[in-house]
Amino acid sequence: MTKTDLDIIFHRANKPVEDYNSKLVACEGIAFWEERKEVTVEEAAALVRWQALQWNGEWDTEALRETRYLLRTKATLIRGGPGWVLVWDAGYESEVAG
Repeated sequence: MTKTDLDIIFHRANKPVEDYNSKLVACEGIAFWEERKEVTVEEAAALVRWQALQWNGEWDTEALRETRYLLRTKATLIRGGPGWVLVWDAGYESEVAG
């Protein structure tokens, strides 16, 4: 997973996630996965929100760092398919789920 992938996930995590619980289940036990698994942007964003978003709306930077490490080492981001669009965000062009 690249830095751009993680930027896309964090960008998505800043927005409310519909059907949050079902998306979070896909990343359940990520720290114990022995093999890489495929996850969508929505599922990874749900994990980031669960792990690092505090009650006051601020982000816990240590939890973000740990979650980023887990996503880089344990997950593969699924790209393309229905709902994906090309957008400009934060000065760079990237794919994000629409």
